[in-house]
Amino acid sequence: MTRPRHATVLSAALAAALGTLAISAPAQANGRFPTVMSVTGRDDLPATLLVGATYGLVVTTDMGATWGWVCEQAIGYMGTFDPIFVKGASGVYVATVFDGLVRSVDGGCTWDPVPGTEGAEVRGLIEHPTVPGTYYATTGGTASMIFAVLISTDDAASFTAVVPSALPQWYDGVAASPADPLRLYAASWFPMPRQGFIHRSDDGGMSWSSTELTIPDPSSVR
Repeated sequence: MTRPRHATVLSAALAAALGTLAISAPAQANGRFPTVMSVTGRDDLPATLLVGATYGLVVTTDMGATWGWVCEQAIGYMGTFDPIFVKGASGVYVATVFDGLVRSVDGGCTWDPVPGTEGAEVRGLIEHPTVPGTYYATTGGTASMIFAVLISTDDAASFTAVVPSALPQWYDGVAASPADPLRLYAASWFPMPRQGFIHRSDDGGMSWSSTELTIPDPSSVR
């Protein structure tokens, strides 16, 4: 059994104090200056923002009145890695790490590896816009053992891999149609020779059609 990773919640007063220290003296997070790398929200949760920073995850659920901090070690990564963070409709948190996905069901206090994503370099992650609890992730890269689209229908508790193409590809992004819950799009590319692809599924990922794109080196497709 994998032991959960534990996080620390930072009070608003302490966050303000740290902000003052950061202004008054140079500071770095794992070799990088503290800065924001991503901001993720949800249309159905307008008061919630997930801010990915060089020192972990910072979250507000009340339009910025208060903030909580989850450190990198608690989530399961360190260094110059910048995760993708998603908060699901149920309140679950999902994040990318070096070798797959991790998941928290208690607001970011504890995180556990997600079965079916071990060894994957996850490059894209979304929850379906109209089907709560259904998630899609894309994988690939020089460090990845999986080149596929990963699908979860159990609120990101586990994922199953589907492969749109027999050719190993870097699957960089995925989109789900809000008009048709079964229609998916995945973007991918291959380095040698440089090729790009858009893959489309009209049955929830069971089968795919592909369109090849001409892309210049060193471009990719997202």
